[in-house]
Amino acid sequence: MASETLLLEVKDFKDPLHWRWVLNDSQGKFLQDFEVRLNSNDPNYAAFQEIYGFLEANSAPDKWLDDQTRLIRQVGSWIGREALGRVGERIAKFTTPITIKVLVPPEASGLLYRPWEMALIGDKPLAMRNVSLVFEISGEKPIITAVPVQDRLRMLAVFSLPTDRPSL
Repeated sequence: MASETLLLEVKDFKDPLHWRWVLNDSQGKFLQDFEVRLNSNDPNYAAFQEIYGFLEANSAPDKWLDDQTRLIRQVGSWIGREALGRVGERIAKFTTPITIKVLVPPEASGLLYRPWEMALIGDKPLAMRNVSLVFEISGEKPIITAVPVQDRLRMLAVFSLPTDRPSL
């Protein structure tokens, strides 16, 4: 199964409520854009900023699983509709696994910490659509220091066994 790589860029970033997405394929061909205009008074926006606290504050202890399932669906639907819009719909049209490089300017780095994978597109979250998001801040180059292998190569392997089986 072939994998597709796309580029999703944040453009025209004004503040955490206003920016524009531009989606291109791996050759730079324009696929879709979407102007984001979020409402900070919407309770889903508070969840978008800090999902764990939102779920904890809005879930009853005696039915937390039902409440959190409902709330995740509600917020995921909002993210798909309001924060991804047509870009999300375009991404959902791909049937093969997709890697999306999300390029964010430094002033928009707060967007890196949003729960994008839970966005519902066509009633299915991005996480369940074979979509992998790889975030990068534009202009930053990751510092990777290669350490050469010395005279020995060590490897740690972890295996799980059923509880009723003896270890190796």
